[in-house]
Amino acid sequence: MFQRDSQLSEVLDCYAKFLQDKNLALDNHRPYLARRVREFLLFAQTHAGYRVEQSWICFWTKWAGGWAPSRGFE
Repeated sequence: MFQRDSQLSEVLDCYAKFLQDKNLALDNHRPYLARRVREFLLFAQTHAGYRVEQSWICFWTKWAGGWAPSRGFE
């Protein structure tokens, strides 16, 4: 578990650096974006039988309090 946590932290650090290098997010938004990606990856891990699109819809529905995209992931 510890190794997996350190790998996840390393990936998220790279993601935050990517956002910074490409100027894709404001400085104060990066930690929240990295946290959302972490939450999604952990959520997807517990729903291993789902396709990525299904995991995303389930995650978004849970996080957004019931809202889900109606098109685009069928």
